Amino acid sequence: MSATSSKISVAIPSTPEHVQYLPRLLLAYANGIEKPDEVVVSLSNSHQVWSRQRHNIDKMGNELFESFKLIQHQKKLSHGPNRQSAVEHCSHDIVSFFDSDDLPYPDRMITLRRAFADPDVVHVNHGFTWLGEPLAKNEEAPIPVLADTGFLVDAFFPQGVLKECTKASNTYGGVVPGAHFNPSMVGVTSGHVTVRKTVFGIVKWKDWNELRLGSGEDYEFNIECLFHFRKSLILNLPLSQYRVGHKPANRVSRWLRWGYRQFVGSCNRIIG
Repeated sequence: MSATSSKISVAIPSTPEHVQYLPRLLLAYANGIEKPDEVVVSLSNSHQVWSRQRHNIDKMGNELFESFKLIQHQKKLSHGPNRQSAVEHCSHDIVSFFDSDDLPYPDRMITLRRAFADPDVVHVNHGFTWLGEPLAKNEEAPIPVLADTGFLVDAFFPQGVLKECTKASNTYGGVVPGAHFNPSMVGVTSGHVTVRKTVFGIVKWKDWNELRLGSGEDYEFNIECLFHFRKSLILNLPLSQYRVGHKPANRVSRWLRWGYRQFVGSCNRIIG
């Protein structure tokens, strides 16, 4: 199987706060070494985004990609359900998740296609660097592997029990010694995971009240993919650029943002 035969849908959950970053993200994917075969954006609380802004994003996506879908939800979806909603609209057998406020490396899609050219690969994670720093230079071949299924299963489930994972690490890449990391990597991304659609017969992205392992929804999703399918890889390459976290909003800032979103929603209803 050639790398180009592995078709990938990129699933991007977004919110009114992060929709401002979508044009730059879509351009980054369009200008990569290879484009995604499909891009699906799931927008929570879409009525709180100016209708013209939504129209422009939809128009831009359809001009840049062979297949583009902007799913507009009239309610708030947390991280897990927003990702799961995107999955339901993805056409291809491989789904790669990406956050709307981050940026991909130019070689992200071609590298993932090469990894999934192996039909025995089901679940792949990779490294990241900080947005704004120089891009690391990734070698073309072979794809370096930081951790394979055998290592990860032994580290997280030494007795074969799912909940053992919490004793090993509360981050998915935390079981790998830092000395083994590609020196250009900051860490391993959990949210920018790529899977075959077959995983969704057993595993799904969960809402906060559904989590069982005491950590984030991305940690639990990765752990369950590893535990149930035993066909996982962590690539020793940075393929994402993470935006440095925003400062926590104080009460006044949260109130102003809430008020602005309500104002936009009201204007959209009046405009129709």
